[in-house]
Amino acid sequence: MKEFFFYRGIKSLAKKLKGDEKICLAIRPYGFHAGNQIPLAIYPFFLCEELRKNKKEPRFIIYLVFNDWEQFKLDGPNVKEYPFNVYPKDTTLQYTQDPSNTYKNIVDYWTPIITKDVKIIEKDFPLVQVKPILYSEFKNDKRLSAVLVKTLKKPRTFFNILKKYTNKKLLPSPWKQIIAVCPKCKLTKGTTTLSRSNKLKHFCINCSNTYQGRLLDFDYWLYHTQLALPRYQILDIDLCITGADKIDESDYTVREKLAEAYGINLKMPDVLYTPLIVDKKGDRMGKSRGNHKYVKANVLRKLILIDKNRQFICID
Repeated sequence: MKEFFFYRGIKSLAKKLKGDEKICLAIRPYGFHAGNQIPLAIYPFFLCEELRKNKKEPRFIIYLVFNDWEQFKLDGPNVKEYPFNVYPKDTTLQYTQDPSNTYKNIVDYWTPIITKDVKIIEKDFPLVQVKPILYSEFKNDKRLSAVLVKTLKKPRTFFNILKKYTNKKLLPSPWKQIIAVCPKCKLTKGTTTLSRSNKLKHFCINCSNTYQGRLLDFDYWLYHTQLALPRYQILDIDLCITGADKIDESDYTVREKLAEAYGINLKMPDVLYTPLIVDKKGDRMGKSRGNHKYVKANVLRKLILIDKNRQFICID
């Protein structure tokens, strides 16, 4: 794994890459704003442009992964101050209705909207392929099952790695990296455990019922660090493009160390970090922060090119 930063990272990658690599872009499928437009739509375009300047025709396979096992809203002691001591407020995106359309699931609503915006790159670079995929499509893969088992059986492994490699504040509790979705009420409220024989037990606080079964009998909420590991394996990813907020969390070092601790033979992809969007007050843009705005692609490109290597870009 090697880390590349901002536009200078694009220039370095353009010299290194052949042009046929597999790129991973991941997003929770709800909302689309300037903050995630940059890693999903703007930086891939710039990378392809720079590759052409190096006389290489881009023919990347870009996997656009919609993390529908993640949450619509987070809860915890203090989501901003303790980003690792979080859990879903209600349920996963798989079981969340779109707030503006009560007849449609939020994943079904936003997946085609985001995909359309990202696939625009194929017009300028016709050999590039954008392939959307839902994380839930990995459910029956043994590599995902292996991560579920390790996460359930070694709950403090992740905590110990974070203590060593991240600068973020960390509380010993609450500590929830994985919660099964209740088969009845579809909420992720309760405790999930795994026996020595890999029989899963989930107690739902909302229903006051206990459910038992195999791993594959349940859907899950899984913390985003654990979500990434099977994704890299299954799709054989060479490069990830993500926001600079992951730098502060030492996210990719943590993922690498977690893979080692889980005994996963994993080719860690390179990572390209993109600038963060802030408003005039200096507040970072994000859906979960209630601070989001869609900006046309040509406007965002111009803003980035004013100072290509800025970590923060301010928009009105």
